[in-house]
Formats: sequence, C-alpha cells, structure tokens
Amino acid sequence: MNKKVLVGVLGPNGSYSEEAALKLFSGCDLRVDYLTTQSVIEDVSRLNLDYGVVPVENSIQGIVSATLDSLLTSRVGILGEIILPIHHVLASLPSAKRFNRVISHEQALSQCSEFLRTEYPKCVLEPVASTSYAANKVSSESLLDSLVVCSEFAAKTYGLKVVSSNLSSFNETRFLIVGNELTMPTGFDKSMIAFGLIDKPGALYDSLKVFKDYDINLSRIESRPTKKKLGDYLFYVDFTGHVLDELVIKALNELKALTSFVKVLGSYPKNLNKSFNLGDINGL
Repeated sequence: MNKKVLVGVLGPNGSYSEEAALKLFSGCDLRVDYLTTQSVIEDVSRLNLDYGVVPVENSIQGIVSATLDSLLTSRVGILGEIILPIHHVLASLPSAKRFNRVISHEQALSQCSEFLRTEYPKCVLEPVASTSYAANKVSSESLLDSLVVCSEFAAKTYGLKVVSSNLSSFNETRFLIVGNELTMPTGFDKSMIAFGLIDKPGALYDSLKVFKDYDINLSRIESRPTKKKLGDYLFYVDFTGHVLDELVIKALNELKALTSFVKVLGSYPKNLNKSFNLGDINGL
C-alpha cells in the first residue's frame, strides 16, 4: 500500500492491544493514546482511524462488556479477530528491592490474585487504567516501592526488570478488528449479531430455535442489560457463517419476525490474510 493504515488501540505503549495489533498489521501507524474501547470504536466510526483493535473476551474474566455496548451503538463492523495468549509477569524498577503495593489493571490483578496473596500478602493492590499504564507509571515516576503486573512486552518497553513470570494459569484474550468496510463471504466465516426479545413466554427459545432449524452453529451467547429497566435484556450471539450466506439470510429474516430488533455487528473470515483487503493485515 502507498499509504500506511492508521490503527487505534488501548494505550499507552506496551499494551496487550498493541501486541495484538502488531501481529495483525504490518507497517501500520499506531495510535496508542486511547484509554477505553469506546473511544477507539468512536474514532473508527468518525473515520479518524482506519481500524481499531479492541479486546472483547478473556478466558478468565469473560466478556468485555464495554466493547459489546459500544459495538451496539456504533455503525462500525467487526472485520476479524485474533486470540492472544496472555502471559502476565511481575516487574519492577531494576534497583527496587522492597515493595508496598502492586499496580495494574483490575482484571490483571484479579487474574493473578492467588499468586499475589501467597507471595506478596502485605502489598496493597492498586488498580489503574491498563497494564501498560501501570508499567509506564512505575517507570516514569520512579516508584521504587511498587511492583507491576504487565506483559513482558510492556516491561521491556519501560525498562523494568521481570521479578516473576507466568503468574496465572491458562489465559487468552480475544481481540476484534473493527472498521467501516464490509467483508465478503469466504466460505469460512463467523458472524456476531445482537437482538432484543419480545416480552412473551418462550421468546428466547423461539429465537434460538431459528439457528437450529437452519443448521447454523452457535459458538457463544451473551446477555446484557438493555439499561432501560431492570430484568430487560438483549442477547449477543456468535455463529458460523456470513450474513450474506443464503441460509443465514433466511434465518435472520425469520429471527427479525420473532424479536424486537436484530443488529448485525459483523461477519468476518475465521482466518485473515491480505486477500481480504484489510489494509496491511498479515496472515495469521
């Protein structure tokens, strides 16, 4: 490409989102000053970014609700995904020896809570905006009394010493690529939709039965409050297939007749490569 694509991720430098973006995009320009997934998605929608890479699901903590909420209210679509293994390390300034606190994102602290309780029971846990922000804070403010839970990538970025590795068990995060394009069917696709229910007995059963009737495999279903009234939910569904596939078109038309609304959040290839015309995305 003549022009480098501009990709937005959660920052600052050294974040897991940056790692995911660097695996997906070759030779891109990265904006790493975003503090929320909502702000990344909003800037993609406003065409201030070509693409965004945002976390949506973690194998330990579950769904990233802010990402789902932002996708529902935005016009951007999901163009792809990558699953990144998460290997937290405990790091500090090279000269630090005694510690009073551990700084990191609240999810990272939670994921490593058993290790921290056992090895550093007297340390106060201090949540901040992100693991990379924590690493940057310890480095830039010369916090000799502080440990940070972050990636080895972040520790190296900010000149920190790794004190301990592999603080948690199996841990992966699923990241989504979002943009303003429409991917075409490849025959090996995934889709995500959101829908609301009509208030009647059996509404959820009837809605999900549509996918069974058309032999469409569901890989995930997630409920989220509508934020309109207590007990009122909408549902996010991942399934195999593309929204332009003949059977999926029929299924979604039937689903629309049974629900209060249906919104397609994206259809995308299970495996990405440059033939999918997403800028400089590398093959996975």
